[in-house]
Amino acid sequence: MNPRHHSGHHVSGIVTSVYPPFSPLEDVHVHLPAVREIALTDRDGHFEFDLVPPGTHTVWAEKAGYRPDSQTVVVQEGVDPSPLLFRLDALPRIENPVITTTHISRWWPPDDLYILSAQANVWDPDGPGDVMAIWLECEPWGKIDTLVYQPGSRAFAAEIVESSLPSGSLVALEGHRFHIFATDRLEATSKSESL
Repeated sequence: MNPRHHSGHHVSGIVTSVYPPFSPLEDVHVHLPAVREIALTDRDGHFEFDLVPPGTHTVWAEKAGYRPDSQTVVVQEGVDPSPLLFRLDALPRIENPVITTTHISRWWPPDDLYILSAQANVWDPDGPGDVMAIWLECEPWGKIDTLVYQPGSRAFAAEIVESSLPSGSLVALEGHRFHIFATDRLEATSKSESL
């Protein structure tokens, strides 16, 4: 779809990444309900709508993998509004999430050891410094533990001893859904598929 729709009052703008160098974002879906149209940004992040009636309108910008944003624009008869500037925050990416359990049988101490392990590769298109926290949750108990970066594997991981689990037992967790979450500096949060 061409980023420009022809004739009449127009609303235009640019969509970029949230942090410097503010790279333009291509193929962002920009919605203007007043004209019932969607414009896709071009490679320079530019979009434009024409045939926009006078009034106060909400413009939405959405792209897969980014937190959507909206702005209000006022279109007055005979006056084009100033171009809009959207800065979209990329969501953290969670790849290769894995949950495993380990049973260690030992003669001393006499109790066997049971461990729940979680691991995932997490990165953010806005840069490695944008990832602020990664954690494991299990329904219905909520947060179980924080995943910490492991330089050797270049992944984030956690090992939780059975006695530290909110359920008190690995068996009690069977059949429940686990998810790994990651959040960035602007509190955009991603969630892994069920594990």
